Amino acid sequence: MEVFKNVEVTLKFPAMNPSDPNPTEGDLGITEDETFDILTKLAETGSTTDLKAGFDWTDKSYTYKFTSTSASYNLEASYGKSHVVHIHVSGGSMDASTIPAGLEANTQSAGNIRIIVPDQTTLDNLKFSPDGSLQNPSFTAKWLSHDNTTDLGAVNFSENAGSWKGSTRAVTQPSYLNVSFVAGQMLTVRIKGWNAGHSLR
Repeated sequence: MEVFKNVEVTLKFPAMNPSDPNPTEGDLGITEDETFDILTKLAETGSTTDLKAGFDWTDKSYTYKFTSTSASYNLEASYGKSHVVHIHVSGGSMDASTIPAGLEANTQSAGNIRIIVPDQTTLDNLKFSPDGSLQNPSFTAKWLSHDNTTDLGAVNFSENAGSWKGSTRAVTQPSYLNVSFVAGQMLTVRIKGWNAGHSLR
């Protein structure tokens, strides 16, 4: 491309549908039930400094502003296959600080989070906590297809000091982690023939 010398230029690098590597401007944009290629690094030729910035969740794009002071200016853009993982929590919340560093996330609330995850990557050490109003809460987590219908396999979380921590399976498609906390059921036990000399163990 040709630009004016000594004039600031803004370049935009949107996510791309791998089945349409040369889209028209009207075809740009990614829906979250699609697998897509996203910019992973932008650098001047011969440099290791990543220049990408200004992420826009709507079209999963990055922008780069520069002013060319030379006759030529060479950039190298790298893209990687990625998916959106939607995390929904009912009866509790997710600790957003446990989202792995370097991933783009849209935290609409502590119970509704979307993360862009590279293909074949697991989300490790995610942490979830129940609402304080729940007594004896129980925890369930389901790893599902993006439309919340197809079970993609078991995920393992364990309780620690009132919270649950664990990891997803490797992300190979747009996916949905559905986490739920519900109050435990309290039972009243009546025992015939009970007297004060007996004890429960």
